[in-house]
Amino acid sequence: MRRTLLPASAALIALALIQPPPTVAWGPQGHRLVCEIAFQELDDKARAKVIALIRSDPDFTTFSESCNWPDNPRQRSSEHFLNVPRHFTYVGRESCRPARRCVFTGIRDDRRRLNRSSSPERQLEALKFLGHWVGDVHQPLHISFKDDLGGNRIVESEEPPCEGNLHRVWDSCILEERVIRGRSIRNVAAELRSTIGEDDRERLRDSTPVDWADESFKISIRDDVGYCFDLDDPDLCGYDLANPTLDPGEPLRGFNVDEAYLDLHGDRVAQRVLAAGVRLAGLLNESLGR
Repeated sequence: MRRTLLPASAALIALALIQPPPTVAWGPQGHRLVCEIAFQELDDKARAKVIALIRSDPDFTTFSESCNWPDNPRQRSSEHFLNVPRHFTYVGRESCRPARRCVFTGIRDDRRRLNRSSSPERQLEALKFLGHWVGDVHQPLHISFKDDLGGNRIVESEEPPCEGNLHRVWDSCILEERVIRGRSIRNVAAELRSTIGEDDRERLRDSTPVDWADESFKISIRDDVGYCFDLDDPDLCGYDLANPTLDPGEPLRGFNVDEAYLDLHGDRVAQRVLAAGVRLAGLLNESLGR
């Protein structure tokens, strides 16, 4: 596997500094896939309610399409991720530390709205947000560090198979190259669902948003992901070999991804998307299947 640490070129640095970095989890196809899995997993009563809510939406005809709504245009931007300190090794509690809002508050508040609101319009909005937040918390680099913006400040080469930055590699490239591979979202969702049984579903649903975030974070800091570098402190996730954190004006580090990297992480990404869909269905069955 080729994974090279190198100074980013001047052109790439300039591009990264002038463009606002995206923090979109999974990209459009990934969010569609999470919500399509969830839709296929719903019980009959919950599915009927989701269909009825989506029929009233002026912009979307399917639940899977609607889950990209919080990104287009960007809404509640601080709730798409969780930033943790660089010395953390796990996510132990539902805290946005020190921010007021994060993906935890998004999931909590929109579950509450979906459960309690008597307004179909507010329920529809909560449904679309909740589908998006559950996808977000399962994208590993959405549970990461503020200084490098979850890998947006780790610049990927402009060569195939992936382009942009490390965050985008995990948002879209691995998923599209190793999971979706040009196939229909509906078929990919059905294929992923066929790989698990009822015991697996129960195990996935018997968990909390803190567990989901912790799973994502533990993937982010794995050595083979290339996000962290061990410095003098083995528990510190360093930005690069000589620098624990990225400060404003400092040079960005580069990162090259090859086909072996995609092979290594393809199944891991597929499992995160599948887990997100199954867990989202569990929340919707609880809220709408009553």
